[in-house]
Amino acid sequence: MHFVGYNVSNYLIGCVAFLTAAYVYGTWPYSYWRKRGIKGPQMYPFVGDLLSIVRHGFMKQTIDDINKYGRVHGTFLTRIPTLVVADIEMVRQVCIKQADKFTDRTKLGNQPSPLDRGITVLRGQEWRRVRNLMTPCFTSGRLRAMFPLIEDSARDLVAQLSRYIEQGNHDGAVFQPKKDFSNYTMDAIARTLFAIQINTHADPNNPFKVNAEMVFNVSLRSPKLILLLMMPKIVGPIYKFFNVNLLPQSCMDFFINSIRENLKIRRQSPDSSKFNDFLASCITAVDQTETIHDKQVKGLSEDEVVAQCFTFFLAGFETTANAMTFVAYLLALHPESQTRCFKEAQAAASSGKLDYEGVQELKYIGQCIDEALRLYPPVVFVDRMCNTTTTINGYEIEAGTSVRIPTHFLGTDPEVWGDDAAQFNPDRFSPEVAWVAILSTLYLSVLASATALVCGWRS
Repeated sequence: MHFVGYNVSNYLIGCVAFLTAAYVYGTWPYSYWRKRGIKGPQMYPFVGDLLSIVRHGFMKQTIDDINKYGRVHGTFLTRIPTLVVADIEMVRQVCIKQADKFTDRTKLGNQPSPLDRGITVLRGQEWRRVRNLMTPCFTSGRLRAMFPLIEDSARDLVAQLSRYIEQGNHDGAVFQPKKDFSNYTMDAIARTLFAIQINTHADPNNPFKVNAEMVFNVSLRSPKLILLLMMPKIVGPIYKFFNVNLLPQSCMDFFINSIRENLKIRRQSPDSSKFNDFLASCITAVDQTETIHDKQVKGLSEDEVVAQCFTFFLAGFETTANAMTFVAYLLALHPESQTRCFKEAQAAASSGKLDYEGVQELKYIGQCIDEALRLYPPVVFVDRMCNTTTTINGYEIEAGTSVRIPTHFLGTDPEVWGDDAAQFNPDRFSPEVAWVAILSTLYLSVLASATALVCGWRS
């Protein structure tokens, strides 16, 4: 082929065309915010600001961007336009007043079966159906029935702590908060999800514990994750077709098979009604129907039961262990608060009121937990996909745009909490402090929004 006097091969033209198309694909979405006059960090072809996040860490990068581009600025989650909102009034609009326009989570790619039926993945009517069927799992009666299971796990933790005290510093007996609280959380989840009694304090090589740790060891530098973030619409379906998962497949198979086996045994057992765990609630939801728009909708399928159990394991294991670790850390730094917590718990225990209702009355301990969650939130941001174009504070948010609320930034924002925002002060959550109570209610509503799609809470 001749072109302007030169003999150019079709191969070369094909290469140029491919590279041009690839460049256009890799840069096309990143002009979205610039065209709308909204500031934001520089994006690079294919990766956006992923390299900066990997290099500096998500929280530091977000804080730097807020300081540089403002409390409301544009960025991208892979190729999805994302409006970062750190303005408290806009947060109120997204999470409360206009929550019906932000019901879905941002979706990066397709989950493999059966995890694609999890409540955090479903959207629209399917999400509402599963949420409504799952809501009875979290009534006060259900939680009260599960309390003895959690209490048994707590006794095992106390026994482990007592062994540390008895052994002193001998034989490597050192309290390791993250490890010991992870063991407690694993035991409690095994009991409350599946009524399986394990004690990972005494058996650290228990398959549940080993596989759980492997699940949460996935690195942000994983090639599979980076490839998905770069080209979600292309790579996502490929992963779905070939059943490629970001989590270790052997661990996935272990938990999924365990859930299926327990479900099978439970449904065949004549004594299944005696169980008060989460799986029993899910089995009840299998036989229920839900009325949506005057239509009878089926109950949970077996795949949906498996997906919900695995979702709650993912949502509850690492986050709970981390929260307990930070509470212990902060109480160690503030012995006066530690003493108040001890006296409150001791008074409740001596009066025999450390039951489900009694725990609700441990007010100061609850304030310490709330304060720890403020300083070290279990999720560093809340993301929601806009499903209906709307305008908030002069910003038009189109359907299909993601909104990201940086909970870690809001949790220590002096404009919200005052000059002592970075300090540990459980009294800021005291009901006697009216203005702080208002702020804390709003902030906790953001955290509630983060878990609304998981637990079926209504925004």
